[in-house]
Amino acid sequence: MSVTPETLMGTLRWVCGVLAKEKIPFQVVGDIAMLLKGTSSPVSTIELFVRADCLPQLMRLVRDRITEYPWRRCNEEWDLIMMELTKEEVVVSIGISDGARTRVGTSAEWQDVEIHFEASKIVHLEDLKIPIASSADLVSNVRLPSPCEKSL
Repeated sequence: MSVTPETLMGTLRWVCGVLAKEKIPFQVVGDIAMLLKGTSSPVSTIELFVRADCLPQLMRLVRDRITEYPWRRCNEEWDLIMMELTKEEVVVSIGISDGARTRVGTSAEWQDVEIHFEASKIVHLEDLKIPIASSADLVSNVRLPSPCEKSL
């Protein structure tokens, strides 16, 4: 699937608009955040985190766009609850910050992911204000698991 920059930008504008309008704290991670930090790699998905207490409100707002309901995903790198939306062929992966864990380096040790929404760095892209992690590690290393990586 090929996503045009215009389509990606339209979906980013939509999802950031919904979250900001409803005052749902969020933080964009993954390829979009890396792009905003200055890297130039192709971007075809939007990845972000929200708090668990905001999930019911968010689900009501985007119910017609949900393609994967919240479910625990676990792979070699991640253990977290996430859901996915689709708008104009762009996948929006939403990780729940509460209880999210990731592996420490190449060890088998799990580490809690700490998302500090209030400490987000605000990046301006066109007319959007996009909160990204102030931690370089979280911005650059986050690739949320795909829906097929559900734990049993």
